Amino acid sequence: MIVNPHIVVSGADRAAGFYREAFGAQEHERIPTPDGRITSVQLRIGKTTLHVADGAQVSQPLGETFWGDLHGQLEDPFGHRWNVSQHLRAVPTDEVVAAAAQLFQ
Repeated sequence: MIVNPHIVVSGADRAAGFYREAFGAQEHERIPTPDGRITSVQLRIGKTTLHVADGAQVSQPLGETFWGDLHGQLEDPFGHRWNVSQHLRAVPTDEVVAAAAQLFQ
């Protein structure tokens, strides 16, 4: 299976440039808006197609969580909330349960 993500960022043109430099992405299509924002930039990285568009608000900045992930949340211009995370360390279940209980007291 190949997953083709569509991400919404602040500065889609800059992001597309970064992906070209960092990953060798090839741009295949660009749909600009009259005010200069990007509705979609279609990039190909290997067999993956990535769509990048302008505009997102950070709802929760990235930070380390009690369950061992680096985690944050953003909201795209369409009201969808995206959670992004990277696993940093294993935390025993009893520690996660205790930390959650303390947080929600």
